Amino acid sequence: MDFSKLKNEIKSVFKQKNFTMILVVSLILIFILISISFFSPKKQELTSKKDKTSENVINEMNIKDQYEKEQNEKLTSILKEMQGVGEVSVMMTFEGGEEKIPAYNSDIQKSTTEETDKEGGKRKTNQENGGENIVMSTENGENKPFVTQTIKPKVISVIVIAEGASISKIKYNIEKAVSDLYNIPLSKVNVYPKSN
Repeated sequence: MDFSKLKNEIKSVFKQKNFTMILVVSLILIFILISISFFSPKKQELTSKKDKTSENVINEMNIKDQYEKEQNEKLTSILKEMQGVGEVSVMMTFEGGEEKIPAYNSDIQKSTTEETDKEGGKRKTNQENGGENIVMSTENGENKPFVTQTIKPKVISVIVIAEGASISKIKYNIEKAVSDLYNIPLSKVNVYPKSN
C-alpha cells in the first residue's frame, strides 16, 4: 500500500469546505452534549430535592395541625373540669405558623486608630468589621439551621360551646379562664350555651 498516495487522498478530503465544516460542527455538538450531561443535575437528584421540599412542607403542616388539635383537646379537657360546665366543644383560631429561631455565630472585630498630624491635631477612628452567620448542623446528611427556640402559633380567638354557659357566672368563668390561659382579651373569647 502506498502511504504517500493515502496521505494525499486524506489531505484532499480535508481540503474540501463541506467536510471541514461538517467536522467542526460535529465536534462542537459533541462538546455541547458532553457539557450539558456533565453540568446539568440529574433528573433523579431534581426529583429527590423536590420530594424533600414537599415532604418538609407536609411535615410542617402536620406539626401545625397536631399542635392545634392538642390545644383544642387540652382546653376542652380543662373546661370540662370546671364546676357547672358539663359537655364542651371548642374551636380555636391561630395566628401564623410555628416559628423557629436559629442560632447565630457573630464574628465582630473592633479596632481603634489614633493619628496625630504635623500641627498637633489628633484624630481617633473606630472601625468595626464582621457580621453574623446562621449556625448549621447536619442531620441525616442534610445541612439545616441549628434551632435554639421554637415559637408555637399564637391563639387569637376562641369559641366555646358548653353546657351551663346559659348561667352568666359560669359563662364569665369560662371566658376568664380562656382569656388568662392564652393571654387574649375577653372580647376574643366567645362562649355560648350548648343546645339540648
